[in-house]
Amino acid sequence: MVDSPDIELSAQQKLNNMLSVFSNLSLNHNVGPVDSDFRGYVSKRINAGFTLTKGPIKFNANFYYVGKVRGGTNGIASDGWSWTLAKPRVDAGLDCRLTKRTSLFISGRNIFDDRDKTETYGTPTPAYARYNIESDYGVLFQLGVRGNF
Repeated sequence: MVDSPDIELSAQQKLNNMLSVFSNLSLNHNVGPVDSDFRGYVSKRINAGFTLTKGPIKFNANFYYVGKVRGGTNGIASDGWSWTLAKPRVDAGLDCRLTKRTSLFISGRNIFDDRDKTETYGTPTPAYARYNIESDYGVLFQLGVRGNF
């Protein structure tokens, strides 16, 4: 049997007629038998952001953070694991309403081009030898026309 004490918090508030903010926090900790496998389980997630609207223009920015995640075992040490390090990211978007039913938009994911980093180590591994992989996915931009019909 696995026990999962959790904390989930969420807040959203419209501060005035132009600005609204939100935030979410999720903290989980799985506790179970030694043979339980929680590889890839994300125990910490934080999201926050805001939307600013003025006339036909809308700008939004979202920050999200995913905590360190344990991956697969390795041959470095008997207690060795691969760990995907914590990932902070920022996304942003800009919309411009052209008509009642159409708008022009541009959005960017991971706009500061943060990279995914993986470390593989066990107890005897010195700190300088932990770095393993750095993945660069770049920034994803989308530009287009959105319509409601």
